[in-house]
Amino acid sequence: MLKEKSALLIMIIIMGTLLYVPFSSVFGQLLRAGVVEFEEKNNIGLENAKVIVPEYLVSSLKDIGRYRLAERIYLKKAFEEQKLQMTGAIDEKTAVEFGKIMELQAVITGATMKVGNEITVSGRVINTQTSEIIAAGTVKFSSLKDLKDNMEKLAYLLSGTSEGEYNRIKAKKLISKTRYGLRLGAGHITSNLNDFYNDGIEPLTMGAFYQSRYVDFDIILSMLCPSQLVQLKLAINPFTHLGFGVGFQMVNDDLGKDLPKNSFYANYYMLLLGANYRTSHKLRAAMYVATPLAGKYWHWPKDTLFLQYSEYHFKVKPFTGITGGTLNMEYNLSESFSVMLNLNLSGGESDLSEKLYPHSPPISGVPETWWTNSWFNNTRVGLMVGYNLPF
Repeated sequence: MLKEKSALLIMIIIMGTLLYVPFSSVFGQLLRAGVVEFEEKNNIGLENAKVIVPEYLVSSLKDIGRYRLAERIYLKKAFEEQKLQMTGAIDEKTAVEFGKIMELQAVITGATMKVGNEITVSGRVINTQTSEIIAAGTVKFSSLKDLKDNMEKLAYLLSGTSEGEYNRIKAKKLISKTRYGLRLGAGHITSNLNDFYNDGIEPLTMGAFYQSRYVDFDIILSMLCPSQLVQLKLAINPFTHLGFGVGFQMVNDDLGKDLPKNSFYANYYMLLLGANYRTSHKLRAAMYVATPLAGKYWHWPKDTLFLQYSEYHFKVKPFTGITGGTLNMEYNLSESFSVMLNLNLSGGESDLSEKLYPHSPPISGVPETWWTNSWFNNTRVGLMVGYNLPF
């Protein structure tokens, strides 16, 4: 019984191997194949299409690496010597005959035609030993600008890849495409210290980015407003769609200096930790949480209740949990331009017991807890336009 099961298993393995032979031999050697000129059924709007279309196909087939391709010039000369026409009209019988002469295991042939505004290119792979069609594919498109991309798709189909699998491969390549460039934008800023509040316009935000299969890097600078921001983020992408990153953020918040009763100024540094998610080559998002590393803020009382006192200095409590974060959502409008929504929250707690200058006394009539545990934050919402620099 055991011997019968073993024999059955061996037969299944052998049959599976034989089914895979169209694209590699039992020992992993690639099929030796030749691409001949395609048949032009009618004019598709491309001069000498029977030669140009196969050249695009050959280039993609080489990149895929499923076949060992014979040089086309060598094939053409051999066809002429054998008094055969190097045309897409080659049939299975001719393929077998020519394959034996040229020691090819497969011949790749095809045809082009145009009906209305739709261009169709079909191809097939003929096994020269059995005259079987071992792979076939058809692509349709409306513009010759898309010829190269569609020849890549046809090459995958003729290499044994299903259309669904090709779409996944294409999406992965597009997502992983290297891009780098500059961003410009503007936004709105809000700052507050406990109940003291002020807001303003962020007239110019600048940035730069680098995006690739494995690494993403972003820098955002806002220096031409009272609340200045420097943000750096670096992400590693171990997966096609998902990456993990770390960053640093510095804020010099001067928006509260001109408040009528109580002025304040903050300076703090924050650690960012988060993730990138690339939905497609068009859309990507990044979300990071922030915790304070260090900083301080100053408070200048202007209310009559506080006039007897000078400014108060507070240290920022480090690593007090998640006190901020950033969310970026970017959409690629084209190969050259993108638009990004930028949401940013920075903040933290400070403690008067850790004040830099101990001369500041308690204030009569003001709850001590208000001073010993103060909260401040800076919120900004902006829109940035990106331009991809050419390689």
